[in-house]
Amino acid sequence: MRGAEVSQSELEAQVLRALFDYAQSATSKLAASETAALFNGEFSDSRVKMALKTLERLGDVDATHSSYSGSHYEISESGYKKVERDMREGALERVPASDRIVNFNHNQPDALEIQQGLADVKEAVRGSNLEDVDDSERTRVIASLEAAENLWRAAAFRVIQLKIGVLMAVEDAARLLKNTAKSVAASMLVEAIKAFTRNHFNIDLDAL
Repeated sequence: MRGAEVSQSELEAQVLRALFDYAQSATSKLAASETAALFNGEFSDSRVKMALKTLERLGDVDATHSSYSGSHYEISESGYKKVERDMREGALERVPASDRIVNFNHNQPDALEIQQGLADVKEAVRGSNLEDVDDSERTRVIASLEAAENLWRAAAFRVIQLKIGVLMAVEDAARLLKNTAKSVAASMLVEAIKAFTRNHFNIDLDAL
């Protein structure tokens, strides 16, 4: 269903569920824009912000407001219990693995290695002599890798975004680099991303 077809009341329920999922692996609060990013552009920041304000008034969301850093939100205890109750009663379906919202410590060694690997592979695509690859294809893959770097640094994202936005971007790069000295590094990065997802989220990206 497209964003415009979702009522504001329905969006409030989806935002609360997104914060519930986020709370499974994170302790930090999210800004309205960061919460909107969990929906991959389906809803505008302004609509998500309205939903968060309503949920705050209802007591389902806790918020901190600062003139310096803005407003940040997290699900409250009552909001958490409301989602649990709706799940028990069947009002909410359990989220499939691909739609799970995940979060991780960006400073842990394996996460930093992947961050550096994305930068290295991007520079390899930019600087390598790639036979039978035109400039438009090289530019497209570089742009995909830049987007992958930004997504990897995000506060949280859905697993399907990890597969499409990060893993597939690196797989595209590995295809371009297959006849270069950087081929092994790109292939190892693909496997590192899969292993990270298995180890930290217990999800097999190949099965999605």
